[in-house]
Amino acid sequence: GNLTVRALSATDMLILKCFAARPKDIAHAKALIKKRADTGFVEKHIETLKRKRIPGADKALDFLDDMLDQI
Repeated sequence: GNLTVRALSATDMLILKCFAARPKDIAHAKALIKKRADTGFVEKHIETLKRKRIPGADKALDFLDDMLDQI
């Protein structure tokens, strides 16, 4: 009765997959998109990080665009 479990949402996981952008993340990212991860939020969030000059944000945004084009 005292156990609390916390997990990342599909949207949070998609952000992480975009930043990792490894070949093995492609299938998982597509599955997260199909599970209705909030891709609009993901895109806006990564764009915000890009404006803040967070390393890898441009690559993450490219990865997301590629995944959306393939779905």
